Order: sequence, then C-alpha cells, then structure tokens
Amino acid sequence: MGRINARSPDHRNSPSISLRIWFLSARAHFGAHWSSPSHFWSGFLGMFVNNCIALGTIWAMLFAGRPELTEQSHAYACTALVNMAGWGVIHLFLGGWIDLGNQIESGSLDSALMTPRSPLTMTSLTQSYLPAWGDLIMGVVGLGALAFLRYGLIFLLHSVLMIALAALAFGGIFLAIGSLAFWARRNDRLSNTLVMMILSFNSYPIFDSIGDPLKWMILLAPLTAVGVIPSRFLLHPTWSSLGAEIVAASGMAWFGVFLFKRGLRRYQSTPAFSGARG
Repeated sequence: MGRINARSPDHRNSPSISLRIWFLSARAHFGAHWSSPSHFWSGFLGMFVNNCIALGTIWAMLFAGRPELTEQSHAYACTALVNMAGWGVIHLFLGGWIDLGNQIESGSLDSALMTPRSPLTMTSLTQSYLPAWGDLIMGVVGLGALAFLRYGLIFLLHSVLMIALAALAFGGIFLAIGSLAFWARRNDRLSNTLVMMILSFNSYPIFDSIGDPLKWMILLAPLTAVGVIPSRFLLHPTWSSLGAEIVAASGMAWFGVFLFKRGLRRYQSTPAFSGARG
C-alpha cells in the first residue's frame, strides 16, 4: 500500500489543522484588541455600561420593590446573563459568521473558497468584535456572582455548560441568517429583524406566567435556546430541560451548517463565484 500523503487536501482540512488555524487567528485578533489599551477599554466599558443600563432598567420596571417575585427576577437575570455570554463567545471567537451576508454579497467569500481549508472555518475567522468582551465578561461575572451568593458550585458548572450550548445555538442562528444572502441579496433588514426577534424572546421572563412553560419553550425552540431554556435548567435542573436545550442548540447548529452548505453549492455553480470564471 502506498504511503498517505501528509499534505493531501484531507489532511489540510482535518479538524486539528482547523483548530490550529482558529487558535492562531484568535491570538491575532485578541492581540489587535489589546494593542491599544484606550481602544480596548472604551469598547469594553461602552458595551458593559450599555448592558447594565438596559438590563437594570428592565429589572427596575418589573421587579424592584416586589420581593414576592424574587425567583422570577433570578430567572430574568439568568436568561439575560447566559444570552450575553453566548453572544460574546460567538462575536469574539467566530465573528466572521456575523458578517457572512456581507462576505457573500461583496464577493470576499471567494478568497475563503480558493483555499483547501473548510469554508466554515475560513469564513468564521474574518472578524472579532472587541465590544463583545463586555458581553462575555458581564455574563460570566454575573453568573459567577449568583453561584457565589446563592446557588453554589453546581450552578456554576451548569452555567459553563449552558453558555457553551447557547453559543452553539447562536452560531447556528448567525450561520442560517447569513446564508440567506445566497438566495436573497441586500437582506440586512430581514437579518436584523430575525436577530432582534430572537433576542426579544430571550430578554424577558415571559414563560413563568403561562401554564406548562417548558412545553412552550420546547415549542419555540430554537428561539429560546440562547437564554430561556438555559435559565430554566439553571434554576430547576431536570433531564427534560437539559435535553430540550441540547436538542434545540444542536438542531439550530445543524440547520445553520445545512443551509450554508446548500447555499454554497448554489453559489459555486453560478458566475458570481470567481472560481467559476477562472
């Protein structure tokens, strides 16, 4: 049998090589973030203060001076904090997917397709959003404070798991929304509407006031996979809520990858792809 060529396309596209490329890209992006302290702190503090004002205002309107709603206020806090942390992870580490629609419309996607690397990997590495440090740090610190002050170590470990699953769901959501540009150009308004709708579903404690809230959470998944279902699991950990979150987040990620690959095949078969003209 012949020796396997270590430089074959399969090797260059292996998960270990993709992880190494991602690590190097993340190090470069974070180095750029921290190269100018004034730029970093202005971006970080701007987002941090914005989140504090927005969430504090909602909390004051709904829960201030109402001790009978303590559990609902904690549910709101968990929902918002997991949402923020997952949002921060995607914008920092896979920020290119946020800008996927613009990559498709501008033609810059072509450069990712002209390499032997995975297009999913290459498109994710083009951006990293500095203000997202404010989202990630606020979410992690807030959940850590709840664990320390009231809920304990198990809550903290569950929080790490829920942040990871929320980030997985966000990744699928942004992949799916960005992939719409393969079929419909100039869809910025639709994309923003979809993102705002998903954030709205995960910004208010709307499910504790209705019968059998878990049923509604599952029905509306994956809309609730980035905050509401994780919050319910953190405060009332059950196998059913954990299963609902795993299925919703994994399903959203699968759908995002599926839509991206279908759209990519369509894009590569048209003259819009520079490789088709080469």
